[in-house]
Formats: sequence, structure tokens, C-alpha cells
Amino acid sequence: MNNTQALRTQRHLVEKYIADGKHIVYCYLRAKSSKTSNQGTPYYIGIASIVERPYMRHEWRDGTGRRRFIPVPKEEALIRIMDVLESREEAQQREQFFIAWYGRRHIEEGGILLNRGAGGESGSYGNKVPKRRIATWSYVKDSAARLGVSPQVYVHIPKSVKAAYAQYRLRYPDREVGIIEFQKTIYKPDSESRLRTGWKVVGATKEEWDKLSMSQKEVAFERHERGMPWDMDCRRNPNPETVRNRLQKSLRAKHEKGATSLGMPVEIYAALTPNQRYEIKKWLAANPGATWDQKPKGNEARPKGRAHSGLMTAANKYGVEIDLYASLSDSERRNLHRRYNRGRRGEELIRPIVDKRMSCEDDI
Repeated sequence: MNNTQALRTQRHLVEKYIADGKHIVYCYLRAKSSKTSNQGTPYYIGIASIVERPYMRHEWRDGTGRRRFIPVPKEEALIRIMDVLESREEAQQREQFFIAWYGRRHIEEGGILLNRGAGGESGSYGNKVPKRRIATWSYVKDSAARLGVSPQVYVHIPKSVKAAYAQYRLRYPDREVGIIEFQKTIYKPDSESRLRTGWKVVGATKEEWDKLSMSQKEVAFERHERGMPWDMDCRRNPNPETVRNRLQKSLRAKHEKGATSLGMPVEIYAALTPNQRYEIKKWLAANPGATWDQKPKGNEARPKGRAHSGLMTAANKYGVEIDLYASLSDSERRNLHRRYNRGRRGEELIRPIVDKRMSCEDDI
């Protein structure tokens, strides 16, 4: 086993440290050895104040103005935390130390890093923006003004905090809470959010809580706040007996409606197959004034002319009587065709279909 296969992702640590307001120094490790250095050694070092920074694409421009990229490891386990600092300035100094220690490949002899700067510089994406660029970012200034903070403070607030604060203001428009106070006293990372740990509040088990959707968890909170059991709604947390009764009631109403449309008793309608119901409905539409029990059976259902020739050809192919074949429904003819293709012939071909029809007639 090489020295990188046993590593595990540190994303959960990055989320935890950033949520606590700390700044991290991270590095990218080589997945395999190269001419520059061996496998497992760092090839890029950076600092982050938001969770996305270590996992996003790093872009810069060389002396000719062309866009260049720092490759991000395909495996998150190769993105490692080197140090955790309380302030931005300490993180910048620590980054400078590590870059000087390992050296830059394009600038210093024996260096192994792809960093273009000596460290401590500010980047983009609202993570570490230089003061000279903040003045040109109108959208940053406007957003910072709406939140009541300076642009320098705004760009260091994680996106997750900004999104959570927007939802908080929509939920509680009457509460005067600034984003800084919200981040320090109210905001919790996703791993500790209200919906993730709500099972402790409402009195459910973690297994039951994990099966609920986000909307169901919100409903559970609402019921708990009203002093009701969180799982009182049987539609969201179904009781098998309740669901069975509801389905039976719905099916009974459907049968009653269908029987009324065909003018037959509900018991007979419920015993028919969907194809039999369709054949009766089609025959009644073609014979206005007739009733369902007047529908012909046997050789009376045999068509005439060209359709009769088609029936004769099919009946001869399968070796069955034409009257019997003419009385088959579409699904029964398809079943007959499938059995014929599987090598069934004679009694073995037609007997299962006849037996099934006889059992249906007995039920009626």
C-alpha cells in the first residue's frame, strides 16, 4: 500500500473549522511520483476562509496574460489541512512559511510547489480579495451595504452563512439581528442544523428521523410546537392498517363509478378483468340502447368480411376453433401468441386460457 491510499477526506474538518470562524492552511498532495518530487509530497499550498476554497479550481494568469490552472486532486483525500489559525493574518504568515520551506518549482532551485506567489496574497471568489479590487466590485459593495457590513468583512463571510441568514430574515422579519451576530450566536453548520438534529427535540429516534423528507421534518416541528405528537399525521408516517382501509375505500368508489357507467351491478363489475370491461364498453358504444347482458358471446361475436378471413387465418395457424378464437380478448390473443412461440401446441396451447376464462365466469 502506498502512502496516500490510507488517507481519508478531511472535508468534515474543513467545514467544522470554517464554521467556528477559523482559517486553515491546506495543501494538495501528489497522487503519483513525478520528475519534480515523490508521491505524497505537496505541490500546492493555500489558505481558506470558506469551505469551497480548497475544492474549487484555482486560476491565474502568466506573464503573457494567458489563463493557467492549478489542478485540484481528483480524490478529496489528497487535500490535507496543514494548520488551523485564529486570524487571517496568522494564516497568511503560515502560508508564507510553508511555501518558503518547500520552495516554488518555477522560481527556486529544488522547489516542488506550483505556487506562483510567495504566499499571503489575496485571491478571488470572495475568499481573500485585495483592498484595491474591492472598490471595483460594485456587487460586493451593494451586498455588503444591504447587510450593514463593510466589503472587507463581507467577502470573508462564508456563503453558507449568507444563505442561512437570508432564510432566517424571511422566517423572522421582525427580529433585528445582524449577520455578524447571527453567525456567532444563531448559525450552525449543516451537520448541526435544526433539521439534522431535530429527532432529539421532537422525541423521535434517529432512524425514524432520517427516513423523513425535509418537508416532513418541518411538519414534525410544527406539530411538536403545538404540543402534538410529531408522527400524528398517518399520511406522512403511514400506519399500514390505515393505508389499507383508505385504498380499499378508494377502490370501492372506483368500482361503483365504473359499474354505474356500464349499468351493471358492482359485484359483477368488480369480478371482470380490465379487458372484459373495455370490450363491454366498446360494444355498448356501438349498440345504443342495448344493455351489458345483451352482449353476444361465442360465434355471435365473429365478424364478417375481411375481418372474418383474418380470424380464419389466425385460428388455422394456432389450430383452434374459429368461434373460440373470435371470443378471445386482445390480451388472451397475445397470451396465445406467446405460448405458440414457446412451442406449445394443441391442448397444451389453449387449455390454460380456457381454464382462466371459466374461472372468471364462475366468479361472476
